[in-house]
Order: sequence, then C-alpha cells, then structure tokens
Amino acid sequence: MKLIHTSDIHLDACFAGAGMPPGFGARRRHQLRETFAAVLRHAWTCGAEAVLIAGDLFEQDRVSRDTLAFLREQFERLAPLPILIAPGNRDPFTEDSPWFSEEWPANVHIFSRPEWTAWECPGAPLTVHGLAATGTELPDDAFARLRVPRDGRLHVALAHGTERSCMGPGDKAHAPFDLFSIAQPGLHYLALGHIHRMIAVRQDQGFQAWYSGPPEGRDFDEAGPMHLLEVEIIPPETNKSATVLVAPRQSSKLIYAAAEIDCSAVPDSEALAAVVADRLSQSESAVIARVSLTGMVAPELREAIPFLAQALEGRFEAVCIDDQTQPDDDFDEIGREDTALGEFVRSLTEARDAALDPAHRAVLARAREVGLAAFLGREPQVRGMEAPLP
Repeated sequence: MKLIHTSDIHLDACFAGAGMPPGFGARRRHQLRETFAAVLRHAWTCGAEAVLIAGDLFEQDRVSRDTLAFLREQFERLAPLPILIAPGNRDPFTEDSPWFSEEWPANVHIFSRPEWTAWECPGAPLTVHGLAATGTELPDDAFARLRVPRDGRLHVALAHGTERSCMGPGDKAHAPFDLFSIAQPGLHYLALGHIHRMIAVRQDQGFQAWYSGPPEGRDFDEAGPMHLLEVEIIPPETNKSATVLVAPRQSSKLIYAAAEIDCSAVPDSEALAAVVADRLSQSESAVIARVSLTGMVAPELREAIPFLAQALEGRFEAVCIDDQTQPDDDFDEIGREDTALGEFVRSLTEARDAALDPAHRAVLARAREVGLAAFLGREPQVRGMEAPLP
C-alpha cells in the first residue's frame, strides 16, 4: 500500500519581498503550481493508492478562480486515484471557502469537521481518519479523540497541527498536541502539515509520524531542497505487525539559498561575482539567492557592489544583495592631513571616541563614512535606509 504525503503548498501566496526583480511574485506563483502538478504526476507514476494533503493547499484570502480551475483539472486527471485533503489554518473548511462552495471531482474527499471522521478506500483495506481546521480553535484534546478500531485494516491519520516537540524558533502553533495523545495500536501512519520542515516525528517499524514540509520553499527560512514523502505500508503477516517505510523524494525544482561572504580579500568586482557564483551553484536546482557581504573593502569594490546582482543575472533565478561591508579607509592617516577633509575626519573621530552610547558611536561612524565619500566624490553607501530584505 503506497501513499503520497504532501502539505503546505500555499498556492496564490504573496511573494512581496523587497529586492526581487519585477514579476517575481507572479513567476513564483506559477512555479508553485508546476511543482504541485509534478507531485500529483509522481503519485500516478509510482502507483500510489492515494494522495494525502495535510492542509494549506492554497491561501484562502487570495485564491483565484484560475487556481481553483487548475486544481479541479489536476485532480480530474488523476481519477480514480483518491485525493484526501485535511484543510489547514490557511485554507479552513468554512461556509465561504472553496472547499464548501465549489464542486470537486468525485475522487477528491475533503474532511470537513473539527473532529475525526473516517474514509475507507474502495477495494483496499485502507482507512484514513481526517481532522479539518474550520476557522475556529480546535478543542485542546482534538487529536487525543482519535479512536482506531482493531479491524485488520491499515489505518492512517491526516491533520494540520503542531506537535509540541517539533516547534522551532519562529513557529506559530496551530492545534498543538503531543504525539503520545494520538499514537495507539492499529494506527500505522500520521500525516501532518503546518510546520514547514520535513520532520520524522516518530519512526517505529509499525508506526511512523511525519511532517512532509512544503514541496517547494517560499522564502529564505525555507532554504534548501524540499520533498514529498512516499509512504509504504506493508500489511502484517500472521501474528506480526505491519511494516511502515517512508522515503523522501525531492520535489523542489527551485531552492532558496543564503550565503555570507567576507570580501576583505576579494580583489575586484569580477572576482566577487565569481566567488558568489561558486558558493551558490552547488545544486542542480535553480536558485534564489540572498548574499550578505561583509568585511573591509576598497572603495572601488564597494562602489561596484550595487551592480553585483546585474553581473550575476542569468546564473540564478533571482539575487538579493545585503551589503554589510565597511570601507577600507585609513581614517587616522586622513585625520592627520591639514585640510578641510582632515579636520572633518578628526572631529567625527573624536566625537565617536567620546560617545558613551554604542548606537550614537555607530551613527557618528556612519556619518564619517558618508561624509568622506561626499568629499571624495564617491557614491555614498547609506546602509540601513533601504527597503528590508524579504
């Protein structure tokens, strides 16, 4: 018995990050569709018995008619392969949701209640228990209310929620629960959504619980390759338990990657472009890159940094540059000059050294840097006033 587990696709998501090229959001939304369609094709070609979608298939407050038509078309193509959906907090089952108001193909089963209900696979000994987000808080013991009968069938649970031990920094809890409250004899697999990382919550011979994570990342906090999960449940032989096998398969055709590069020893802009390309071209997937540049660099190189993204055009899907470099100017030497520039640098240096507040010292150091650039006719690099990175 083979199943495909995916979640958190977030079709029609907003990609409004600053620093990205024109049309980036529309292009990414199209790419998410392509990735999801590829997940469904994989389910068909690998001979899966069912597809499990553990919530947040789309963004309900942004979903378009075109996206709903796309989903219906993709689901119809897989018929009669069952597609089982447990709505999540971003696509809850409510009276104004597409889950309720739209017509879906006969092979699609949408769990619609905030309590466990069962679906039985026609012609196969598989029962899937689903729990839906419905726009209101689930009861604290919602997950613990699952009861799996001992009827010799293969039992799977499908839901969108937060297993407490899996929460990481920045994760927002939805329907929090503990694994021990739902794990029980007769339950073979728990397919989870909501946490945007692939996590093996439990891996026993006869029971496994996983977060699939999204099939493709949407931001730099979802960096690296993303996956779908192939779940195989081998029915038990006499007096033995079932065997559960889970195999991640990379699903993302495009990945987010971030790198921090010390530019202190980089001689020129051409060499810098080569260093960035080498650091971020270690994947066969297309890359959306964020590059943080640090170190003390010559003024000529700093003036070229704003054009780095243009120099890398064609090598990556998109590049976002975070310039944190400092000018390699000898302020002590300049301050000894008997010139207006020397007097300016001396006064700013003395004021910075006398300042007690670190934030005030940083402002004075920045003022010295920008003032020097203005004196020398350079393009001032006023960091901190740009739009924030995504």
